[in-house]
Amino acid sequence: MFEVDPTWTKDRVKPSKPFVHKNAVRIGNTAKFALDVLREAQGPLTAREIAMAVLELDEVDASSLTPKDIDRVVDATLKQKLGELTAHDGQKFASRWRIEVPPLRAIG
Repeated sequence: MFEVDPTWTKDRVKPSKPFVHKNAVRIGNTAKFALDVLREAQGPLTAREIAMAVLELDEVDASSLTPKDIDRVVDATLKQKLGELTAHDGQKFASRWRIEVPPLRAIG
């Protein structure tokens, strides 16, 4: 930068912010626990139901968290995994989530 602008100094550059994990659940556990909850579920679940079960599995105290934030994280995680999941009633955005397992075929 000094070649372009001779008046440039290092103190004019903002320092980059370090990565801060803002999710209450530990990194990598949201998807793993959400899929575990859905595998064991008897029927479709809402993002809130999945989120509360994920917090329980990860042993997180949910008293200081807002349910809306937790729902948002779980919903975003499940949307990333949409190839493995099916939105209930075939809606574009799920109000309830379930895992759809293809039927087993006999070999031979």
